[in-house]
Amino acid sequence: MTSVLESLPVEMRSLFESIVGLRAPELFAAISNCSSPTQVERVAVLDILSREFTCNLGPAYEPNQYGKDVDELLGQFLLQWPIRYEC
Repeated sequence: MTSVLESLPVEMRSLFESIVGLRAPELFAAISNCSSPTQVERVAVLDILSREFTCNLGPAYEPNQYGKDVDELLGQFLLQWPIRYEC
């Protein structure tokens, strides 16, 4: 079984661990031991990474390099595990 962390590109794993592991250790532990996060876990990761991104905006609301890295990580996460909203 490939875990969620192992499914991310190698260059993004430490960033994911440093953000999600710090902000929500229980969530990080749960998704590190499964191959696909639940819908609730996906939304929680989206919230965490989105907040991290918005905290790293500079003048004119442009992201700094760290913010760009977080944005790329969020995009990669959502490509692999999209959030499905039901009407």
